[in-house]
Amino acid sequence: MKNYLKAKVVINPVNKTGPRDSPSIPNFKPKLGLSPKNYGRACYECLRGGLDFTKDDENVNSQPFMRWRDRFLFFVEAIYKTQAETGEIKGHYLNATAGNCEDMMKRAVFARELGVPIVMHDYQLGGFTANTSLSQFCQSLINNLIIFR
Repeated sequence: MKNYLKAKVVINPVNKTGPRDSPSIPNFKPKLGLSPKNYGRACYECLRGGLDFTKDDENVNSQPFMRWRDRFLFFVEAIYKTQAETGEIKGHYLNATAGNCEDMMKRAVFARELGVPIVMHDYQLGGFTANTSLSQFCQSLINNLIIFR
């Protein structure tokens, strides 16, 4: 961020707050290796530092060192804390990709219960049928689906 040349005027697409003097860079993707708590802390620091939204990496699904439910909980804590401190709406794409459609749908439901309006899905890993099923399911939840690849 130190080397990023600030634009003169940036419209914040998430907050729709109009011009502001900071970049709206939509991507923070730690690869692998962070615990859920450290992942949540890293997301908090990025959002608190001025990013509008962050996203899970496509490889982050539910490894033994970072289970999906724990990751979702720590992230939601980070986003709500940041929103309370900044007064801005912040966002994150939670990766709902799983080994089967039922697990992906459980993750989408859990994200919705936590108040997260967007989940993402790795299209290449899940395939067409899983993508269609999750898309239709998210529409019934009034959840948004971002397809990655």
